[in-house]
Amino acid sequence: MHRDLICHVLASEHADFLVSASVDGIVKFWKITPTKLEFVKLFRAHVGAITAAAMSPDGQYMCTCGEDRALKLYDVRAFEMVAMVGIGLQATSAVWLGNPQAGGVGARIAVVGAGSREVHIFEPISGG
Repeated sequence: MHRDLICHVLASEHADFLVSASVDGIVKFWKITPTKLEFVKLFRAHVGAITAAAMSPDGQYMCTCGEDRALKLYDVRAFEMVAMVGIGLQATSAVWLGNPQAGGVGARIAVVGAGSREVHIFEPISGG
């Protein structure tokens, strides 16, 4: 359960995990079982609301962006935050560019900011 409104729910057909995010900046990881969802881990991920979230195509990674103008990257299967990047904008949408396991282009995330006409590309695994 979240204490505030849920703004994002992410899952992958390749993994038996679900991730939920709420407007108070909380990210929760859940294990999907045949009969229920089992809570696994909580992150106080952002100061303020989570404004965008995306799951990688293989379900291994997911990212969140928040009002705090940060992008956070998580290893879903390990239930760990693995990178933080200041992105200098409040994202309204995020999407993975390919498969992060493939390296190169697959480790990049496209982000659009509030009121922006530009798409910004970040490589949180390499720190850029």
